[in-house]
Amino acid sequence: MFFGKKEYPVPSEPQPSPYTHANILSKLTYTWENTIFNIGYKRPIEDNDVYLLDPKFKEERHEKKFYEKWDKTLAKKGQGNIVKTLFKVYGWKWGSAGLIKLVADLCNTISPIFLELLLSYLESDEQGREGDDHHTYKGWIYVLCIFLLQFLSTIFTNTYMEVVSEVGMSVRSTIVGVIYRKALKLSNKARQTIGDGQIVNLVSSDSNRFERLIMGLHFLWSGPVQLIIILVLLIRSLGVWALVGFTIFVVVIPLQGVIMKLSTRLRQKTSVLTDQRVKETQEILGSMRIIKFFGWENSFLNVLSDLRKKELKSTKKAIILRAETSTIFNIVPFLASALTFIAYSAAGNILTAAKVFSCIAFFNKLRAPLAILPNTFSQLTDAWVSMKRINNLLNAKELDDLPEYDPNHEYAITIENGQFNWESVESKKKEGKPKGGSAPNSAPPSAPPSAPPSAPSSAPSTPAGSTNVSTDILIQNNIDVYK
Repeated sequence: MFFGKKEYPVPSEPQPSPYTHANILSKLTYTWENTIFNIGYKRPIEDNDVYLLDPKFKEERHEKKFYEKWDKTLAKKGQGNIVKTLFKVYGWKWGSAGLIKLVADLCNTISPIFLELLLSYLESDEQGREGDDHHTYKGWIYVLCIFLLQFLSTIFTNTYMEVVSEVGMSVRSTIVGVIYRKALKLSNKARQTIGDGQIVNLVSSDSNRFERLIMGLHFLWSGPVQLIIILVLLIRSLGVWALVGFTIFVVVIPLQGVIMKLSTRLRQKTSVLTDQRVKETQEILGSMRIIKFFGWENSFLNVLSDLRKKELKSTKKAIILRAETSTIFNIVPFLASALTFIAYSAAGNILTAAKVFSCIAFFNKLRAPLAILPNTFSQLTDAWVSMKRINNLLNAKELDDLPEYDPNHEYAITIENGQFNWESVESKKKEGKPKGGSAPNSAPPSAPPSAPPSAPSSAPSTPAGSTNVSTDILIQNNIDVYK
């Protein structure tokens, strides 16, 4: 029937995304998503209801573009920079998002001007009240302008967020893919300085920081631009008394430099503690048999607990600093508007509804950039630390030659006349410390009393020519803790 309920059967396989073939109007209004919303309204969404990823977002495509720029840089300079390479690949798209944001900010910033004109028109006793119709069209024009400016601001803001989200997602997928490929080609010497724990953090945390930064980095220039435009418009309405409130912003802005330094230090300290905790956790899991054999569970649990407490303490300081900064910048617009109106009235000027509401609107426009700027500066410091860590990994030494892969060969692995060697990093421990694999003179403090002093030496020995690497590293890294 015509008014019957439409059925949405579960497809046998995931379908291509409608976004790929959607027109410009559908993308601006997001009507291409209506189908999946209707399905979710009618019945629970199944796995095959979810659309396939759009081809332009696939990691293989972005990784190919990245390596084209990266290899050229390595050929010229011998060392690459991930930020410069990413900018060469995604800079044009990210820059176009800045132009879109500029238009959105202009539409949003100048709308209070028409609000002031509308209120001034309504306050006039000569227009509207006495039935004089030859000026009544002005009110409709002001209302229409306010509506159009807010409508355009919404459209351009949503488009900006969509573009920077696409760039951020593409950058993150590229970084994850590049780190994965680099980890497969690291030399043995590089693996001793770049642990598995650090690689895991780079994939899970550092790549995500780049994505968040890209979405808010344009606020570094759009915020000051909005401040300048709003200052000019405030001076137009209130005269030089607008500088009273604006002075507060000028005093508060230099605090960003201090906040960035503190945030950078905390971020670096937290990153070191996180890498150390993940590394210790992986080593403990790899040598769990030895730990269980000698009853060292509590000792190593205390080691991880201490590292976690230090990490949480540093993270707590960063969160408190971020919360205090956001609180200060949210209070600033209110104080600025209040002091401006007090000074303007004390000078003998008359505050009208048009001036009060329009100026309050201007000051409220400053809340968004002032609220986002602290987070952007914090994300910038986090991304700066992450950039150094990722550059260190991508520029690390690789294996000289990789074996050729032949899927049609008779054997999976064939070695003829092989020579085996390994690289090592000079130990930075003081002389007199026991080397990896050697037994500590006494059991750990928290080990059971029944454990013999030379317990590790009684562990089953490994066959000749082989080494229990995880056990050696584990004991070596934790001897100093127990001594």
